[in-house]
Amino acid sequence: MLTLQQISDRREIDDVLIAYCHAIDSHAWDELDAVFTPDAWVDYTVFGGPAGPYPEIKSFLAEALPRFAYAQHIISTSKVKLDGDRATARTICTNPVGIREESGEVRHVVYALWYVDELSGRRKAGDSAGEQRRFLTPSTLPRRRTIQAPTSLSKSRSPFGRAEGGLPPSERVLSR
Repeated sequence: MLTLQQISDRREIDDVLIAYCHAIDSHAWDELDAVFTPDAWVDYTVFGGPAGPYPEIKSFLAEALPRFAYAQHIISTSKVKLDGDRATARTICTNPVGIREESGEVRHVVYALWYVDELSGRRKAGDSAGEQRRFLTPSTLPRRRTIQAPTSLSKSRSPFGRAEGGLPPSERVLSR
C-alpha cells in the first residue's frame, strides 16, 4: 500500500508532466522554467530536434514550435518509480499537431511517443530539516527528458522541418 507521502509525490509528478504539456501547447516558453531544472538535459532527437541543456532547448522550442498551427499533448498511463528524493517516469503521449508547410497548407499529424523522465525533488526554502517533503511543484523538475517513438513512425517526416527527416529506431535512449 502506498503511503500518503508516496501518493502526494505521484500527484505532484503528474502536475509537472501536465504543466509541460500546457506550456508547450500554449507556447508559454517561460512556464517551462517551472518544469525543468536549469541543468536539465532534454533530448528531442527522435523527432529530428536537438538534444542539449534545457536553456538551449527552450530557445530551440521558442524558435521551432511556432510553425505548429496547433498541438494537443494527451498524456496517460505514467509508470512512476519513486526512489527517495528521485523518481523516474515513462509516460505515454499522443500528440495531434498541425504543421504549417512552406506552401501555407497545414499538415495534420498524430504523433505517438513516450516521455522518459528522471526527476529529482529539491527542498523548498523554509522546509524544516525534519520534513520529508520530496516532490514539491515546482520543485519536482525533470533533470533529463528523452523522447521515444515506436518503430512504426520511423519513416515519418520531422515535425521540426529539418532535412534529416525520419526517426531513429524505436526505444533509442540517448545519454549525455
